[in-house]
Amino acid sequence: MGKPVYLMDSNSFIEPFTGYYSLEYVPGFWNALIREHQKGNIFTISAIRNELLRREDGLQQWFESDLPKPFIREEDEQTEKIYKSIVSWAHNHPVFSPVNKQKFAGGADGLLVAYAKVHEMVVVTQEKEVGIESKQIKIPNVCKQFDVPYVNVVEMLQALNVRLVLDGPQRHDLFSASGLDV
Repeated sequence: MGKPVYLMDSNSFIEPFTGYYSLEYVPGFWNALIREHQKGNIFTISAIRNELLRREDGLQQWFESDLPKPFIREEDEQTEKIYKSIVSWAHNHPVFSPVNKQKFAGGADGLLVAYAKVHEMVVVTQEKEVGIESKQIKIPNVCKQFDVPYVNVVEMLQALNVRLVLDGPQRHDLFSASGLDV
């Protein structure tokens, strides 16, 4: 595998939108996603888009109006095949709760991991791995089970060397102006 290509989960859009990278105050984050997509580095799948379009907020509007259409990848036959094996694994898991199994089977997480596996991509998720006795089905656990690499948003930004810089003097310039050496 060459340079990593990233496939974003819905929470990798939702958490920045509702928290530390709001569209209003940190538009550079959202512009960076589009710029990195245009370089061929970041995508998501239609199942994630569909989840986000059910929201009624600025993120849903951004997905509809600002996100380039090629950002969204359509699931294919190979993805569906791997997805079935992922859902089967989750369904047969002795610890996962029936409610969580049903939720997982009806959601986009399994498709996301399947698409990443088939297309040799890195999943981007804000979810955290849970212990083996957990009744929850988390993306990092599914990724580990199916040998799919995953990172969080900040790790993706670092790997892509994305810098969110404010207008005005740079940090180095501020220290130089104060006589401090950096």
